[in-house]
Amino acid sequence: MKTMRLLSVLAILATGLIASANTFTANGPDIEPTHGYEWQTDRLGLINDGSFENGCDVDWSCTTDNYCAWIADLVPLGLWNYDGNMVAWLGGYCSATATCVTMICQEILLDADNLMWKWMAYVNYGETATYPFTISVTIDTSVIFEYTTVLEDHLIGYQTEYAWHPFSGVHMLCFEIHNEEGCAVNESDNYFVDYVETLSVSGSTEASFSTVKSLY
Repeated sequence: MKTMRLLSVLAILATGLIASANTFTANGPDIEPTHGYEWQTDRLGLINDGSFENGCDVDWSCTTDNYCAWIADLVPLGLWNYDGNMVAWLGGYCSATATCVTMICQEILLDADNLMWKWMAYVNYGETATYPFTISVTIDTSVIFEYTTVLEDHLIGYQTEYAWHPFSGVHMLCFEIHNEEGCAVNESDNYFVDYVETLSVSGSTEASFSTVKSLY
């Protein structure tokens, strides 16, 4: 047990060190840190490591086209996390080169018909991009959510997103971008994910399903 805890701590420290090469823009230095940390208390529907505190390769597997780790602490870089010390980081730049592919995946038990997560964006191009930057969420490769960043998303704070799905039982959940076209012209935006939950959404719950890709 002590060995596992030590490995988890080392994994988080390694993630933080590697993440220092990540940037929000191709040429920009990190923003001066101005934020601290906050831990949410209502964790009832949180999935296994839904706050990404263990970094990559403990509960979540991270696949990228570069050497940067894409579960990271944003506070030393001048932004903020929604909960705890880590968030999932989709997009961005690794040593001034746009990230082409990021997939952050985990097998989870789906015991409710909706996923909910918090997200924030750092937008460089939005809808003005040569090839717009699109985020997707998949379950067993089926797309249950797609969203393309727009300029108005830039640092408006963490927002709540819902995605309905028809699955139950254990399935592979992935948050991902495939930015190969944008990568070819070195354009990228940033989409940060934190606090992933499963829940059942009633008809009275305020939720925007306009960005959910139809499964039919």
